[in-house]
Amino acid sequence: MLGYLKDTFPSLGYKLAPLPKGKTRGNLAFTVSYAMATDSKNKPAAWTLLSYLTGRTGMKKWTSLGFALPARSDVKPVAGRGAFVRYPQFTHGWGNQVNFRHVWDTANNELTAVIQGKESVNDMLNKIASER
Repeated sequence: MLGYLKDTFPSLGYKLAPLPKGKTRGNLAFTVSYAMATDSKNKPAAWTLLSYLTGRTGMKKWTSLGFALPARSDVKPVAGRGAFVRYPQFTHGWGNQVNFRHVWDTANNELTAVIQGKESVNDMLNKIASER
């Protein structure tokens, strides 16, 4: 998002800040993960890539592009991302909220029905809202 803003609206002034506190303080974190298939035909090359991406040098390189925050404490985030890393104790992984799986499953099923023309968008939104 930040790269898009910089490229598309270079003169736009904005600052990052934590979300306002409601009953509790919180924000969502989105994660990146890497894996190698057990039946990979080129495990040594896959392991080399995974080691680079998760290692200090590689993580510093690719997170410097501003697309993600580093997962390593020895790699500092791109300047200006302070609000994203200042309050880690209030951040929760996407989908890890209590009973969120029910909402997620319903949303996926209902969106499929809309795409297939079997349901209206309003019906979809009502069904998702009823899962809260």
